[in-house]
Amino acid sequence: DKNGRRTLRAGAAGLDGTLTYDTANNPTGTKWTATYPGMSAADVLRAVGGTSSTGVVIPAAESRALWLGRVPLALLESTIFENGPGVVGGPSAPCLAPAETPVAAATFTPTAVGFPGTAVTTPATTSAARTITLSNAGGAPMTITDVYVAGLTPGDFARSGGSCPTVFPASLASGASCTVLVTFAPSAVGLRQANLSVSDNAANTTDQTVALTGTGNGVVNPIVTPTPATLAFGTVNGGASASLPVLVTNTGGGPLAISAFSIAGTAAADFTVTSQTCTAAPVAAGAGCTITVQFKPGARAPRSATLTLAHNTTAGGATSTAIPLSGTGGTGAALTLSPNPVTFGTVNRNTSKDQTVSVKNGGNAAAALTLASFAVTGTGYTVRSTTCANLAVNNSCNVVLRFTAPNVVANFNGTLSVTATNGLPATVTASLTATGK
Repeated sequence: DKNGRRTLRAGAAGLDGTLTYDTANNPTGTKWTATYPGMSAADVLRAVGGTSSTGVVIPAAESRALWLGRVPLALLESTIFENGPGVVGGPSAPCLAPAETPVAAATFTPTAVGFPGTAVTTPATTSAARTITLSNAGGAPMTITDVYVAGLTPGDFARSGGSCPTVFPASLASGASCTVLVTFAPSAVGLRQANLSVSDNAANTTDQTVALTGTGNGVVNPIVTPTPATLAFGTVNGGASASLPVLVTNTGGGPLAISAFSIAGTAAADFTVTSQTCTAAPVAAGAGCTITVQFKPGARAPRSATLTLAHNTTAGGATSTAIPLSGTGGTGAALTLSPNPVTFGTVNRNTSKDQTVSVKNGGNAAAALTLASFAVTGTGYTVRSTTCANLAVNNSCNVVLRFTAPNVVANFNGTLSVTATNGLPATVTASLTATGK
């Protein structure tokens, strides 16, 4: 500043001194006084020349002394020329040069960022963002041409936001600041290093950089890895079933606790977990357990559902894992009942009424049906007879049902079930209703 100090190096003597602006005697700012702390008067005279206290003139070791510095308020660069002994230290030392054009000056705060240890996972675990501030302390706008990450492992660090520009070139005004948000997602265990850099026209350097460091830690949470990732049962004929196992491996670093299973989806009833070893105890890191799923198609069409495992939090933050299930119903009988529901209406107490139900096979294979293929539930309902035997494709047969009203006035509900060993689905039903009078 105007009352501050600047370093003077005098000639071959390599003497360090200080130029001090004298505000009292130098209102124009063109004259300075040189002092040399810690040096004897004789040493100073031998280095820069001058007249001793006894009047002896001592030549300088070098008759020219240079000082290049800047007066920030005036933006002056100064050079001092010594043209004879006794000039340095006197009030006539010239110290003036033309003013410079203002320039941009960039600074980063902080100049280095260290991220906390972060688990190495797939997908990657990303740290919280850290804020870095870029400021222009110069007297002119700063032109920014790029903000980028480079270094040993640049892919582990990423710009995630902030107010600094993302489209270049861009300008940062004199005295203004902007921010860059940076995150860390290690791709390997150990020390990870890079730099956040800004390319600009600042006078202090070509690129400003902030050192970025972080540590990739071994995974401490479990990771659920099902093999296979999906269960595809292919085509299964009516009346048959297929079973497939899935191996659930814990590829993380902590125990995996599977607490429950569920199957949901458009054809969830076609899939069943028939056995499993996963809920008995936590699955240690590197170990696995097995789940067996059975598929029994309920229709002559593609069938799908999802098996979901509920478990403790994994390295990626999940608390459940989904395994898609798929299969197709192939050859089989496809029975339909008509009417459905079957209504007997009002029946006097202690009397009976019969209803005939038509059974049609719309599948692609004959259905072998006997009287035992038909079953009813509900008070008062019985199966009387059937014409169904080997029911061919696109053919129909009949079954006769009877309702005998109990000696009470009430409504009576029931169900007719027809089961074909090769049915798609195996069993079809119709509801039964009647009223005792």
